[in-house]
Amino acid sequence: MSEYDAVGALKQDHPIHEVTGTPGGTFAVVPLTKRLAAGRSMRVRLLNQSDEQVEVASAVLTALAWEG
Repeated sequence: MSEYDAVGALKQDHPIHEVTGTPGGTFAVVPLTKRLAAGRSMRVRLLNQSDEQVEVASAVLTALAWEG
């Protein structure tokens, strides 16, 4: 996960999460419990290091926000 400011400049890279897949249907949950400052956005990147093609059938992001 990488954190960007309002103009698109990279502000911080967060630790890498690794998922091992198998041929067929691999299902993985990667918790992204991070804190983003106001005005920042998050980008999640997928790196496939195998010779086989990867298909992302769906992705779900759940966000909680607290107002202070």
